[in-house]
Amino acid sequence: KRPFLTFDYTNQYIMQVVNDQRMNKPGIQILPVGSGSDIEVAHTLEGLFRHIEYASRAGIAYDTSIEHAARVGLGWLRVVPEIVDPETNEQEIRIKRVVNPLSVMLDANSTEPDGSDAIEGHVETTYTEKAFKRAYPKAKIYGSDTGGWYGKDAVRACEHFEVVTKKQNRLIVQGPEGERMTLSEDEYWQLAKQVGFKPEVIGRYIAEVRSVEWIKYCGDEIFEETTFPAPWIPLIPVLGYELWVDDTRYVCGLTRRMMDQQVAYNIARTAETEMVSKSPKQPWLVSAPTVAAHQQFWENSDKSNAPYLPWDAYDTEGRQLPKPERQMPAQVSPGYLQLAQASLGDMEASVGMYRANLGQTSNETSGKAINARARQGSIANYHYVDNQARAIEQLGRVIISM
Repeated sequence: KRPFLTFDYTNQYIMQVVNDQRMNKPGIQILPVGSGSDIEVAHTLEGLFRHIEYASRAGIAYDTSIEHAARVGLGWLRVVPEIVDPETNEQEIRIKRVVNPLSVMLDANSTEPDGSDAIEGHVETTYTEKAFKRAYPKAKIYGSDTGGWYGKDAVRACEHFEVVTKKQNRLIVQGPEGERMTLSEDEYWQLAKQVGFKPEVIGRYIAEVRSVEWIKYCGDEIFEETTFPAPWIPLIPVLGYELWVDDTRYVCGLTRRMMDQQVAYNIARTAETEMVSKSPKQPWLVSAPTVAAHQQFWENSDKSNAPYLPWDAYDTEGRQLPKPERQMPAQVSPGYLQLAQASLGDMEASVGMYRANLGQTSNETSGKAINARARQGSIANYHYVDNQARAIEQLGRVIISM
């Protein structure tokens, strides 16, 4: 029944990183590359990407992903086709946020920071039974827990993405106007039908064609199965700190870097608070005969605000009894204050952000010096913004291919 208090100093550093990104949101610029590219097409695609971001309210997804990266070291962005007209099955691309970063799992062999080399991925969603039946009205719900899929008023569904590679013959042909073209066999015969003769084949090779299978299921029941319209897994990680040790990736956010220092600060402040709280309630030193007749007053003396406490000055034989005395209040040790201050300094050093970076008064007096100090704190954690920019770059590739 002793206190253990928490004085959260980590959140201000996390929000410094998150809000810096909110003030300077990244954007996608589409560049035309290759001899067949067109600047006007690139501008059109860039405009479409802006429309998709606006319609998706993509800023929410970007903010959530970097906050998860700053807090726990891993956030996610995902992109899905969404039906906007059920009658014609017209679909538009939407950028979605992932509210639970632990609900997404990517290929364990993926090493790229944007997940572009992943060949499989999973997304888990937990529904209430009512929400599950609304989303999948024909699905079965079993009465008991089955391998973690069904619980008390909870149903877990999963989306599975997997890259499938198929080999395909490619033909290098001489086009009708002398240009070199690379075609599949079906495209070759279509061209021959159009021009009225078989173009000359000057080379051939075997190409690998990627596609992504997309399955939604619960337990052993598959709800939907289709091909995702892009060659990459549409689950893009946003990393915080990343470290590889013995072929294993470790990620963490600001919280883990400051955790031990925060615990030390909490211990120091808790001990100090406990000592201070006990100061006005130090125990009394009394002899039993002195208070024997007034126990109801003395037993509640630490809980009441009674103006006086009665006691017997003499015993039954007329002998004088010692006067009750209260012990001296405990003195707060200066070591607690020193430990708390040292812990705060350790927290700042662990993430490279000092109180001057957060707006506290420092030795700097000119505006230029103050801005330079604030910039140092931003540079120390710039990898969060940079990692998110890489993720949005991969997001752009997925959307362009879609």
